[in-house]
Amino acid sequence: MKMLTRIALQRGWRSVLVSDCGAEGKGTFEFKGFGGYWLVIFNGRCGVLLDPGRARRWRRGGANRFDSPDGRSLAVIVPCAGRGLRGRVLSLVSVYGPVSGAGFDNDRRVMFDSLSVILGSLPLRSVWVVGGDFNSEIGFQGVGEESMIGPHAHGRRTRSGHQLVEWVQGEDLRFLSTFTRQRCRDTWFHPKGLTGHPIDHLLCRPRDHRFLGATKVLFEETTGASWSAYTDHNPVEVKLAKGWVYRAPPRTPRKLRRPNWGVLRGSGEAAQVARSALAAEMDRRVGEEQPDNWSDVVALRLGVSRAVLGEEPRR
Repeated sequence: MKMLTRIALQRGWRSVLVSDCGAEGKGTFEFKGFGGYWLVIFNGRCGVLLDPGRARRWRRGGANRFDSPDGRSLAVIVPCAGRGLRGRVLSLVSVYGPVSGAGFDNDRRVMFDSLSVILGSLPLRSVWVVGGDFNSEIGFQGVGEESMIGPHAHGRRTRSGHQLVEWVQGEDLRFLSTFTRQRCRDTWFHPKGLTGHPIDHLLCRPRDHRFLGATKVLFEETTGASWSAYTDHNPVEVKLAKGWVYRAPPRTPRKLRRPNWGVLRGSGEAAQVARSALAAEMDRRVGEEQPDNWSDVVALRLGVSRAVLGEEPRR
C-alpha cells in the first residue's frame, strides 16, 4: 500500500479503487504513506484508498459506505469541497469480477445483482465512478451502443464481456476509456502468450461524464512509475475535469398559457365576482405603475389576469 501512495502522489490521485486486494471481511484501517496518513476502506476482494483530505471529509460526512454480501463490490460516499459544489458528492464504487469462463456465469450474475442494489442506494446528486477488474473484454462498439461504448473501443467481446455490456446497458452507464483515443488500452498481458487484454474498466453515468477528464491506461514506460513488482495489471486513470465547478444546467422557461378568460363568461354569480375582482385589481395596478404606452398596458393586463383568474387549463 505504501508503494501505491507514492504513485498516487506522483500522479495527483486523491482516491484509488483497488481490486483483488485479498482482504478478509470488511472494515477500515489507516497507515502512514507518502503525503500523510491514508485510509483504506475494504470489503473482501475490493477496496477504496483515500488520501488524508478525502478521508477527513468522508468521516465528517458520516462515513457512508455500501457493501455487497459477496465481497466483490464496495461503494464509498465522499463529500466534495470547493466553490459551487454544495450538496454534491463523489460516489466511488470498487468492483472485482469473477474470472472469465462459463463456469462463473452464476457468480457474475450474483455480483451484478448486488452491484445494482448498491447503485440504487447512491445519492442521485452525486458523480458516480465505478471501476475495477471486471475480467471482461467488451470489444468494439455495436449497433445501438453509441452512448455506452465510445468509438475507441477495440478487441473481441468475451462471454463475460457480453454479460457486462448487458448489465451496463441496463444501468445506463458508459465505459469511460472507450471515449478517449489511446494507442493501447490493454490493462493485463497474458504471462504466456503476452497478448494484451483490456479487462479493467471505469464506468460513469452519461450525465456525470462532463465532470470527468480524459480516461487512459497508464504504462510504466511512459509514466516513470513502477508497479510491476506488486501487480500484473496496468492502472486506469481518470481525473476530475480541470476547474470543476458545478453549474446547474440551464432551464428552459415554461411557456405561459393564456389567462382563464372562460370564468368571466356568463351572468352567474361566479362570473360577476371574477369580473369585479379583475376590474378592481386592474385599477389598483394601473394607479401604482402608471404605464405610459399601450404595450405596457397589454403586458400589465395579461399579468393581472393570470394572477386573478389563473391560467387556462390544459386540454
